Amino acid sequence: MDYDVIEEEDDAALQAAVRAGIRNADPADVRPRDWRVLSLGLRANDGSLVGGVYGATMWGWLLIDGLWVAEDSGQMLGFAFSWVCGDLWFLAQLFISPNHQNQGIGHTLISRTMEQAQKRGARTKALITFAFNRASQSLYIRHGIFPQLPVNFFAAPREGLRLPAGRLRSAPLSASSTHLRELDAIDAVALGVSRAKHHRYLLADAATKGLLFYAHNGDCIGYAYVVDGHVGPLAVTSQEAVVPALATALTFAVEAGAARVSAFIPSACRGALSLAIASGMRITFPMLLMADRDFGDWSRYMPRNPGFM
Repeated sequence: MDYDVIEEEDDAALQAAVRAGIRNADPADVRPRDWRVLSLGLRANDGSLVGGVYGATMWGWLLIDGLWVAEDSGQMLGFAFSWVCGDLWFLAQLFISPNHQNQGIGHTLISRTMEQAQKRGARTKALITFAFNRASQSLYIRHGIFPQLPVNFFAAPREGLRLPAGRLRSAPLSASSTHLRELDAIDAVALGVSRAKHHRYLLADAATKGLLFYAHNGDCIGYAYVVDGHVGPLAVTSQEAVVPALATALTFAVEAGAARVSAFIPSACRGALSLAIASGMRITFPMLLMADRDFGDWSRYMPRNPGFM
């Protein structure tokens, strides 16, 4: 059977099907994604539709580009979307209806989304997927994206959480030009790309609180965001700062009244892994970073979630 992959206009039935697909794909242990559709239209003076954007907010991040939907006779079969920062293309989500898997739809969708990387000049392609999803990993490998390192989701209730005494001096993050320059410099060291648009989005979210971390000499050495007890993204300029930065962010989450704390911790952040276990946090589910080449220093970076990175 042949399938069509289309760039869809605002369609209520399609949007409802996409939302249902995402909800059904969520593992039980994953926090709610808080999916909210974003549909923006540009109309001329005569009322005619001349342009627009279809996207969504979920898991505290914004998607407005790289969205493809596969349908057959009006039925939504799957979707994929991605984002680009600098020369990094990141696949945020790929979902195929369980009844239509192993029929080539995933291959077609990822091929279309990769066109975005080519159009935007992104040399590096990456994603984070579930470690137990062997079918997806095989699909990504066929497209030149290979396993890099595990990224585990740690969580624990605040009761009984045992955090070490070491803390970094911190200050609230703002959208000031000074702070944005500091964030850019930290990302350049930890990831090798600018994430200015992501920072602006996070800083505009009233529920998300950002922190800048400082060394004893006053140098800015890292940042972290915290929302509802979840820490991430977190980035530092040196491996030695990972443990006190995570401890500071977790303490902030607890003091803000979070009933539960959590974080995605890459295997390269060994100090952070040890801190999480010693503090009473446990692995809730395993994930896997995949990419077509090495990029960034994942011993200095902790992602927000699999879609936002």
